[in-house]
Amino acid sequence: MPNVGADSSLFVTIDADNTDSTRLIVDTATFAEGAQIGVDVEGLIDFETFTQTRNYVIVDANTLDAGDLDDSLLTLSPYIYDISTDADEATDTVTLRVGRRAAEEIGFNAAQTAAYDAVYGALLEDEEIRNAVLAQTSRAGFLDLYNQLLPDQLEGLFSALEMAQLSIGRAVA
Repeated sequence: MPNVGADSSLFVTIDADNTDSTRLIVDTATFAEGAQIGVDVEGLIDFETFTQTRNYVIVDANTLDAGDLDDSLLTLSPYIYDISTDADEATDTVTLRVGRRAAEEIGFNAAQTAAYDAVYGALLEDEEIRNAVLAQTSRAGFLDLYNQLLPDQLEGLFSALEMAQLSIGRAVA
């Protein structure tokens, strides 16, 4: 019988490779008002569509008594995911809802947004970069790393300026 008090927390793991999570099947589960839930996501979730969300039932009880849960520990999860909790006493379950964070929510510009689907898809193929992205838990850290994955848009501008400078230099000489 899990009894998660107001000053307590429950951490669970989502295994993206097996599309599974920690799941407690119990007779009675109690979550006090303010109880915290945290999640460790292992791997990159391969969504069928980029707007899809996945639900992971983490507590399945015969009887659930739950106050409002504190989602603040979810900020320790990979920033690329938008994760929320739902304690539903009607179904006696606690569920994590996980989706890919929307480009608008991240605050991407047009170029960053245009590359988002391709970059996410490429993460499935490159473990080292995937692990670096999944290690980012803040918007600032995620954006810093994400921007390193994009082509340098100013390179063309600087090349054009250099060519113009050379042309002017030749014309003056």
